[in-house]
Amino acid sequence: MSTPLLATKLFPPTAGPVVLPRPRLEATVAEAVQRPLTLVVAPAGYGKTTLVTRWIDSTEDRVAWLSLDAADDDPHRFWEYVVFALASVAPEAVEEARLRLEAPEADLGAVAVSVLNGFVDPATPRTVLVLDDVHLLERPDVIEGLATLIEQAPPALRLLLLTRSDPALALGRLRARGMLTELRQDDLRFRPEEVAAYLSEMGVVVSHEALGQLSERTEGWAASLQLAALSLERMEDADRAGFIADFSGNDRFVVDYLVDEVLADRSPEVHDFLLATSILDRMCERVCAVVAEAAGVTGTAPELRELERKGLFVLPLDRERRWYRYHHLFAELLRVRARARFDLDAARVSAARWFGEEGEVEEGMDYALAAGRTDVAQEILTAGFALMLGRGQLAAIRRAIARLPRPEVEKSLELCIAMGYVEHLSSRFEEGKVWADLARVAPRPEPRPKNEHEAGQAEGHLAVFESMRAAAAGDLDGVAEACARARAAFDGEWTERDFMMSVVEQSEALHAVAVGALDEAIRLGTSAWRRGFATGNRHAGSSGVQAAALAHEGRGDFHTGLRLIEAAAQSLGGEWGRHPIVTGYLQTRRAGLLISLGRLDEAEAILAEGLSAALSADVRNVIVQARAEEVRLALARGKIDRAAETGAGLLDLLESWTVSLLDRPRLEGVALQGMIAGGQTVDAIAWHRQLEDTVESRGWDVASRMTLARVHLAEGDARRAEQTAAEAVRRSEAIGAWGWFDAATVLRAEALEQLRDGKAVEVLLRAFPGMRERGHLAPLLIAGAPLLPVLSRSLATDEAAVGARWVATLQAQIEARGPGDEERLLSDRESEILAFLQAGLPNRSIADRLFLSIGTVKKHTHNIYSKLGVSSRTEAVARARELGLVE
Repeated sequence: MSTPLLATKLFPPTAGPVVLPRPRLEATVAEAVQRPLTLVVAPAGYGKTTLVTRWIDSTEDRVAWLSLDAADDDPHRFWEYVVFALASVAPEAVEEARLRLEAPEADLGAVAVSVLNGFVDPATPRTVLVLDDVHLLERPDVIEGLATLIEQAPPALRLLLLTRSDPALALGRLRARGMLTELRQDDLRFRPEEVAAYLSEMGVVVSHEALGQLSERTEGWAASLQLAALSLERMEDADRAGFIADFSGNDRFVVDYLVDEVLADRSPEVHDFLLATSILDRMCERVCAVVAEAAGVTGTAPELRELERKGLFVLPLDRERRWYRYHHLFAELLRVRARARFDLDAARVSAARWFGEEGEVEEGMDYALAAGRTDVAQEILTAGFALMLGRGQLAAIRRAIARLPRPEVEKSLELCIAMGYVEHLSSRFEEGKVWADLARVAPRPEPRPKNEHEAGQAEGHLAVFESMRAAAAGDLDGVAEACARARAAFDGEWTERDFMMSVVEQSEALHAVAVGALDEAIRLGTSAWRRGFATGNRHAGSSGVQAAALAHEGRGDFHTGLRLIEAAAQSLGGEWGRHPIVTGYLQTRRAGLLISLGRLDEAEAILAEGLSAALSADVRNVIVQARAEEVRLALARGKIDRAAETGAGLLDLLESWTVSLLDRPRLEGVALQGMIAGGQTVDAIAWHRQLEDTVESRGWDVASRMTLARVHLAEGDARRAEQTAAEAVRRSEAIGAWGWFDAATVLRAEALEQLRDGKAVEVLLRAFPGMRERGHLAPLLIAGAPLLPVLSRSLATDEAAVGARWVATLQAQIEARGPGDEERLLSDRESEILAFLQAGLPNRSIADRLFLSIGTVKKHTHNIYSKLGVSSRTEAVARARELGLVE
């Protein structure tokens, strides 16, 4: 061979005094070497070499080890060492290759072929060639030779590469052909149980809490864990908890290791880039460029993907590798050094403004406040609150404003308006009024181009607040007047005109539904959706869809309503499902339409999704909508006890929350319908009497009349019930509200049946063709068993006119319901509360979890005691166990 070769490069490094067995990874390596290439990729100190040397000790394969260095990035030298290493375990296989290398003009291609031919014989024992520090190989002709070894390797030759970064091989092709197994940084991280085992081997005992802290701080990085252990074993037990809590990238051992192993050989450009960008908790190429420029870094910035490839403790945060972060300990070391070199506050301000412009308002504020610049944080929030509002990030806006000095916030017209919206949309109208009053007296900014909050527009915002309060109070005239003033204020060219107009239109759309102007509601609601989604106001846009869908439902155009919701969902593209407020609005209304069509199983799953989203976003408007649909679903399934309990819970919410809904009468009507069906007539009648004086002034004329008719039926006055239902029928027919017409007609038939009036069949026969055409099953399913005799007589009267098959199917669906709730000892709600009683929760906690009042919880608890024949919680739980009601 042409140059002396170092035999020491053929031996794996000696492991330290304490080596932790990692059987899960050693087994992975043993299985991996069945394939042509095994790639172990991780930054320095992640235990790559230790893992493979442990596997070598246990394998029966012949293993040739070669530790590469920078000088091996030469084709002739590379092949000399490869043949040298293989000759140490399989000299007969590489004899020809060795002779070719000794020729004066060695043909390296022929050398490669000779190496491969030496392992072709099936009887040859398998040999694994381990190449350590492959990241040092960069020359294309060297990489090409390595690729030949891998891609043409016979079964008796396998390669295992250890590297800090991906080699320039065609890894994608190797993956696709099933020739590659990879172990990466995440695979090599020490798990908490492995951290505990390692410390135990070192003779270090720490508390469970301290162990968790150490696992979190080191992120499973073997080198930092070892360095921490070196410090811990020299300490007294009492000092260890404090050391672990403070362990950081400033620790002397960690600093020495990182300086020696990671930063020493980096170019000045890379070194400065790492220091400047260390302030970032997460980073992409664009924000890195902004921060580096602000810090005064010169030269071409390296690509993050390249830093990752080189093993510089840069961790990807997504599959697409757009976002990264530094390892925590590495970042801390960089920041210590960066403070002495760069103006990091200037870099933070640049990061703050960049994130703010990207719509990441809270993240931008974090950097601004870290730099001590509350003025920049306020500037970012002022510019971004409308976007956050549109996303439904009400809690986030509240958190952000709380981080700023209160006197400065109160002097900001924009932020007072922002908090006004947050509180009004959260149905906290008293708090909203405080902020609206502050906005009235806040200094008006100097007029400037495209300033959306000049004095005129501020008046528009205040008018919107007033429309919300009027809606909550059922003041229809107040809603219309406030919306008109808002329109006048927002009439002009200004940046967020469309954004705020979507708020006004969704309020106008809900107002139109309430007064029965369904065509107008569809027009306004659809416009609010398109305008709102186009400008990022998903809150108002979703509310507009809801209003338009309610109008379609009122008209009996259920399928059109479903298509509208589907179009709204599709218009969001990949963002659908990411915004809980949108999911809450759309899925709740979609469920309502499906219930109307009798598609109950579909409705149940979708309604659960909508309610969960509404609860997570704390959007009370949607929560009460979803509870109302739960009542309708329970009634349609014949679960009358469940309907009654959910209805009572809904009334509790409407009483305790000042819900800003223009369709409040409809919600109250659904709640009372459930209670009356379940026999809670006394409470339902008492509640309705509180409303009687305001029924006419609160809109929803048809809904209010139907509620009144049900109350008359509950009172035993079927005659007045029939007359009131007939008025609802005439009113809905006059405005083309055929969905409401169907429900009112069925209710009238119920009243006529109680009167034993033969007109019940006649009334239904007139309605059946339209109901069948619309697919409107809900009114008949909700009426349920009491209506079966009327259905039977209608079939007997005129099968052809009725549509015999349709009615017979409906009849069978009602008759096929399982045992009603009344046949069970405890209702679903009582069973839920019993479980909480068993867990020892106080009434207040139970009420909060179930969205009930404490009074309702006490009432249910009393019912449980009565049904079980007990007088205390302890006795109730014991008796429930005896009956098998709880475990």
